[in-house]
Amino acid sequence: MKKIRIISIRKNTDPRIASLENDYLNRLNRWIAVGLEDLRQKYTASLSPDQILQSERRLIEKKIDPHRRPLVVLHASGKMLTSGQFARWLKKQMEGTSSGVDFLIGGPYGLDREFLKRASSVLSLTPLTLTHEHARLLLIEAIYRSATLWHNVKYSK
Repeated sequence: MKKIRIISIRKNTDPRIASLENDYLNRLNRWIAVGLEDLRQKYTASLSPDQILQSERRLIEKKIDPHRRPLVVLHASGKMLTSGQFARWLKKQMEGTSSGVDFLIGGPYGLDREFLKRASSVLSLTPLTLTHEHARLLLIEAIYRSATLWHNVKYSK
């Protein structure tokens, strides 16, 4: 079964946001598998932002294979799509792969620039800076909205 994986550096620690995520993920279960993968990163005050990004890069590289699954990076410099455009784009991505798609959300310092080069697509959810929790929730909601469009299910506009 094709699966969407959402890879993020930090775990969601806000139970209210986690509850909303779980609600959307449960609704999505009937159409598509969406998995959350939190990469645990330990931070110490002695590390510089560059050192943190390098450490996170090593963690991420263990989890992704851009040759096997398309890698979609969420970044402020990415392309912004309407809900309809995102739904069409995601459907095309899912139809073009046998395994699914990986979405990557960075940590507090963003992502190592190498991932922008490796990505099959770079998207932006908004020009605003978001916490990783909010970015992940918005992405899950956008995936859910896309699935409702694919299956002609009424969902609020």
